[in-house]
Amino acid sequence: MRPLIGMQASPGAGSGAFAVFGAGAGDGGPQDLSGAAAADRLAVWFRAATIAVPICGALILLMLIALAVRILRTDSQIERNSKLR
Repeated sequence: MRPLIGMQASPGAGSGAFAVFGAGAGDGGPQDLSGAAAADRLAVWFRAATIAVPICGALILLMLIALAVRILRTDSQIERNSKLR
């Protein structure tokens, strides 16, 4: 299965035909897909994105929280050391 990079309606084809441009083996030309096959492929990508985006967002949020805690700890240690002098 080639990865989906771009999609547009094929000129001269029926209303249910799409040209899918994918990277992979072959001549690199568009591959004609019926409307149902194109819709299935888009549905798979949509489901994958629906799962991946919140997971990535949660990881980024956790990294930002860890960075904030580290900065606040360092700042409080510097402030304590400056008060002792």
